[in-house]
Amino acid sequence: MTRDVITLDYIAHEEILRLTAVAGRIFSHPALKITLLRLGAVIEGDICTIKVTQDKLGSINRQLSESIKKAGFELGQSSDMSDELRKVFDKELAFQIFSNKAVSLWSGKTIPEELNEFESVIAKKINRKLSNLQFLSAMHLAFSQNACNFSVPGAGKTTIVYSAFAFLNHLPINDLKHIDRILVIGPLASFYAWKREFKECFGREPKYVRLFSGMSVREVDNVLLGLSPDCEELELIHVSFQTAVNLEDKLRCFLNSPTKKTMLVVDEAHNIKRENGIWSSACLRLSSNASSRVVLTGTPAPNGYEDLFNLFQFLYPDRNLIGFPRANLVAMSEGVMSSESLRKRIQPFFTRITKQHLGLPPIQEFLQTLNMSSAELKIYRNLEDLIFKSASFGSSQKVTPIQRAGLIRLRQAASNPKMLLKPLEDFFEEDVALSDQQILITDEIMSLVDKFDPLVDSSKLGELIRICRQKIEQGEKVLIWSYFISTIDLIEFALSKKLSKKVLRITGKTPSEGNPDSYDESLITREKIITEFIDNPDSMILIANPQALGESVSLHYSCHTAIYFDRDFNCGKFIQSKDRIHRYGLKDVTTNYYYLTYDVTVDWDINDRLTLKERRMNSLLERDEIPLFKTIENESSEFEDIRQVLRSYAKRKLL
Repeated sequence: MTRDVITLDYIAHEEILRLTAVAGRIFSHPALKITLLRLGAVIEGDICTIKVTQDKLGSINRQLSESIKKAGFELGQSSDMSDELRKVFDKELAFQIFSNKAVSLWSGKTIPEELNEFESVIAKKINRKLSNLQFLSAMHLAFSQNACNFSVPGAGKTTIVYSAFAFLNHLPINDLKHIDRILVIGPLASFYAWKREFKECFGREPKYVRLFSGMSVREVDNVLLGLSPDCEELELIHVSFQTAVNLEDKLRCFLNSPTKKTMLVVDEAHNIKRENGIWSSACLRLSSNASSRVVLTGTPAPNGYEDLFNLFQFLYPDRNLIGFPRANLVAMSEGVMSSESLRKRIQPFFTRITKQHLGLPPIQEFLQTLNMSSAELKIYRNLEDLIFKSASFGSSQKVTPIQRAGLIRLRQAASNPKMLLKPLEDFFEEDVALSDQQILITDEIMSLVDKFDPLVDSSKLGELIRICRQKIEQGEKVLIWSYFISTIDLIEFALSKKLSKKVLRITGKTPSEGNPDSYDESLITREKIITEFIDNPDSMILIANPQALGESVSLHYSCHTAIYFDRDFNCGKFIQSKDRIHRYGLKDVTTNYYYLTYDVTVDWDINDRLTLKERRMNSLLERDEIPLFKTIENESSEFEDIRQVLRSYAKRKLL
């Protein structure tokens, strides 16, 4: 043996892990010594001992192995190694082989033994034809059982999970990989899509239940504690993040069932990124009880690589797949530290499909540039002068509450000037930093707004009615987006009056099924509205704001036209809203987007900035590696948004 070798052995009856340095003062190496002392090691010359119970032996061995290799030493095996430690080494070797095979499988370099069987099962059980990458992703998940899917929104992540489940469920009950059912933890908005996609994939309704806080204790116990025979055959169970917290102990019993093996899925898993968060902590604790673990999100690292920590901890609770503390991950996000080793470590455990791989039909985008009516223009120009002539608006070198308030006021004036009659606090109660402060609406502006009649004076509203009438006459449904509740109220009233059509709406105030206050069957919930819009041929118009409907909702089978009455500078929300109607499954249909934009206003500045941001964000999204959006949506970006508006105003004043 060479002088830089450390051998390990385990004395089972004493629960002692012994490290022996073959030569030299190896244990004095600074980094290695820190790891040893952190593990409670006792160092005596060339012998080091650590007190370790057998159930922790694998975890300790992995930490030591990494630290020894990083220090530049070799880990050796003694000829008389104990059976307990040999099993640990064999298990680690098997996991390494498995990891390498997972990478080769996703890259298409390896053909697994189960390929023919997998193809046969998918052909028989799944009604949809998977793309090549969807097929590989589903096979990767079925092979590994624990995996992340970071595909872009609309790439068919739910279908991929159901395909893997179909294969694992068909395996004999005594097969270690057999799975009986799926438990999904996710946002309330995602539940409808899971249920609908099940029917699309399997050609039948699922044996399904949704658990929520309004259910009685007995109803919950029937499902989670197996008190009702009817619940034994459940295939799909849904809980929201908060409900998972409330029912954690009973969910653990459910996952630990001796007769049923469960695949635990966290949908929109960026919601569990927070360190020591209530939702994330509950999901991490539950993960160790599942037979299979799946993480789904199209935005795994919205703030940086540190957001990945919990996601990979969820996959393998007893392993440190990431291999770096959060501080190092932050350094990688900021470019201070290379992320190459991180990417190599996590490569076996995730798949990612971009939109360019989906072969989606084309989109058409129409920038509907409009002139304000004379009434609107007077209001807007007066407000604009008031805001930009404020001494404090353009003086700061960082974003201030006054600047944010000013931009919101301009957006309101370009959407529905009647909002100027109310203080900003009425629109953004949750954000105390947003107030009118020094931007006090003058009596002159108030008088102009009082006289303003949106049904007569709003050019946008007139154009919206024209497009909607045209689309409805062609038998097409229309999705309308606005960021303001007051504008949604106005649009709903105007379209109902002018087109004599029922208009559906979803905002943050629309209750969801499964909320503790919304289990009354008589309530009109988001799910019922979405179902009606999709399935009812007479329901042609849906109005929504991106905050309420920008995630986990699929409308692409029934709606191919979206009209943006107004927009803001947030590119992430904008792209998410577009993805509601442009997703996997579309065939031979063109998706149309209309952007109602007032010329020479904040609308035009928003369009310019969104065009730039979307190009950058799509460039990131189309990469195979995990995208970091922090560089696109941050305070620097927000400050540049404000500078764009200021430049436009100054340029116009010089003309």
